Amino acid sequence: MTQQTFLQVAGMTKAFPGVQALDDVDFEVRAGEVHGLVGPNGAGKSTLIKILAGVERQDAGTIRVAGEQVELHSAEDAWRHGLVFIHQEPQLVHRLSVLENITLGVPRARRAGVLLDWPAIRKQAQAVADRVGLDAPLDAEVATLGAAQQGLIAIARALLLDARLLVLDEPTAMLTDVEIQRLYGVITDLVADGVAVVYVSHRLEEIFQVTQRVTVMRNGCVVTTRRTADLNGEDELVALIAGQAVAAVDVAPSARTRPVLLRVRDLCGPPRVSNVTFDLHEGEVLGLTGLVGAGRSELAMLLFGAERPTGGTMELSGETFAPRSPADAIGRGLAFLAEDRRADGGVMTMSVRQNITLSNLKALRASRLFPFINGRRERQTTNDLIRRLSVKVANPDGTLAVLSGGNQQKVLIGRALNADAKLMIFDEPTHGVDVRSRAEIYRLIGELAEQGKAVLVISSDLKEVIDLCPRVLVMREGQLVADVETPDESKLLTHAYGHRPRHVQAALVQEA
Repeated sequence: MTQQTFLQVAGMTKAFPGVQALDDVDFEVRAGEVHGLVGPNGAGKSTLIKILAGVERQDAGTIRVAGEQVELHSAEDAWRHGLVFIHQEPQLVHRLSVLENITLGVPRARRAGVLLDWPAIRKQAQAVADRVGLDAPLDAEVATLGAAQQGLIAIARALLLDARLLVLDEPTAMLTDVEIQRLYGVITDLVADGVAVVYVSHRLEEIFQVTQRVTVMRNGCVVTTRRTADLNGEDELVALIAGQAVAAVDVAPSARTRPVLLRVRDLCGPPRVSNVTFDLHEGEVLGLTGLVGAGRSELAMLLFGAERPTGGTMELSGETFAPRSPADAIGRGLAFLAEDRRADGGVMTMSVRQNITLSNLKALRASRLFPFINGRRERQTTNDLIRRLSVKVANPDGTLAVLSGGNQQKVLIGRALNADAKLMIFDEPTHGVDVRSRAEIYRLIGELAEQGKAVLVISSDLKEVIDLCPRVLVMREGQLVADVETPDESKLLTHAYGHRPRHVQAALVQEA
């Protein structure tokens, strides 16, 4: 049975100052299919999605929904036509409850046509929360939840909006394998009901798992639309995305014979970190993984001085290390790339140039006597890192907010590199980054290790830590449960989901 076209975009063009974001784009999605949308950062995917969501207006071109030409001037217009969007950073009101966020913008049940029927509303919200695997209490404040749970809230709300086309932009970036499989089940149910799904992801294995067709974009244009089954594996898709084959990643060698740079003993920071002990060596790329809520990001905050530990000790280069603030940690030689780039990473209202150089302004002073920024040196530093990381930006003096999510991530990695730290903490470093940029980030991490710097890579992507790290720590329920050499997926999953072995901390500590 031939599927009918639900969404058709024809001749779409959109330009921003200095950037041709979309150039004569044709794009078509059929009812009851999962359609992949892939391409490098800055390819135009986010711009296309924003136009369909009513956030931006196209300069030229038409949009047809179920055969009818439509004008999308607002998010309300998009919703009215059945277009629902889950963006990379979920659009939530953090000070409201889970219940209020799930039902935000959704017609709510009422009694006598006037009073809100909260028992009926709670029942409706709990049903979709259970369907997507959201286990947070409905009365919990969203600000207290992690990024993965927030993403599930956004998906639950989309189900209540009765979507006819659902656009998922990097939906699994912060989800565990179990949550990803549950999401796939939700997508399967929606497609069976005739819903069209646009699936945007840089994880190519997901594209092959869930999509029937895939459209590749590059430089604001559609390169090709193909049946996923007709592609010759990930290598062909990578070549289409990047415009060339991407070199394989060399994993850094083990560095456990080198001197210890960071020594952590029995570190505690309730409620998510309990008695964590490990060593990180000079020139080592150390992985840290575990399920959502295991305490990975909370541990990073303790190391970086953003939170204060309640117990345990740390040493850095053989000296006591107890940072009272992130500024204190930076002064001791740490750099940190936060998991949530918008809330904890970039300053969205500042320029790209300011964001990159913010970590090391002292090095840009005109002189010791005149603590003013040397503009020429600042521009040179910015331009060097933009080239090194292939950041797609029309003007470094433009705000960080206008860049795509992947390019924002690369700017923040540039800031970490600019800090010239001896210990780098990268929390989800390739979130929202395309395959070519991911390989470049891996290469940079390898270079840092070769220079003797230590890198702690925190990632929910098991393939990433396996590809990148010769040694991986696994956390579960706030505790370190394994220290795995030559990791593979089976080992990591066994420790992440299994029972915590007795006396594991003693086994992890090799040196007194």
